[in-house]
Amino acid sequence: MFEFKKILSSMLLPPGLFIVLCIIFYIYFRKRSVNSFLFIILSLVIYLFSIPFIWKKIICGIETKLLENISTDGDVIAVFGGGVTYFYDNIFNTKILDIYSGSRLFAAYKIHYKTHLPIILSGGYVFNQEAFGNSARDVLISLGVNEKYIHIDNLSRDTYENVKYIMEICKRNGYKKIIIISDAMHIPRISLLFENSDFKISFYPSSFLCTSYCWKDFLPGDILYSRTVFHEFLGYIWYRIFY
Repeated sequence: MFEFKKILSSMLLPPGLFIVLCIIFYIYFRKRSVNSFLFIILSLVIYLFSIPFIWKKIICGIETKLLENISTDGDVIAVFGGGVTYFYDNIFNTKILDIYSGSRLFAAYKIHYKTHLPIILSGGYVFNQEAFGNSARDVLISLGVNEKYIHIDNLSRDTYENVKYIMEICKRNGYKKIIIISDAMHIPRISLLFENSDFKISFYPSSFLCTSYCWKDFLPGDILYSRTVFHEFLGYIWYRIFY
């Protein structure tokens, strides 16, 4: 019954629902002698983009390789900011970070707690969203981190600008070895931007997408995996060409 429930839900929710509709349209129009083969092609494309198995293979390969080089050897921690939610935490009087920012900041807090290294919080105002740097600083202070350990970049709007302003802060303060914190899949793009710098870079991934494989990975589901792969791949190519 559990397996049947999972299969049924994957077919009744997008994108599985779109595959079912394409098959229904194919059968309907085929009976009316209309060329309906495009519906089968479309359903196949949606299926391949929405099953985790293919994209997890790529992601797990990248993330497994990163695990070999995790290190906390540095003299400053640099956190690449994510988003800040609309919501406010009335208990700690701070903005609530999104799941990406929260995991990155927690990783930085763990390293700081163990090493007492200073932290750079990099992330500015994007559109009408609160700056990650300011919000993350408030969270760290609420957790007991002394403000003297915190540097803020609230100007950067993308990964390129994150790297630019982090390097500026490091040069001003004499930091030579930077511990980079971000999601594992984001790290190859960050590494590319530091490629020709004079800094020694180490990485501490804050979150991973790779999980154990199972039969459910062949069911249409969340396009998170395929979107993540394409987003990071296109970002990597963009920075390789233009920077």
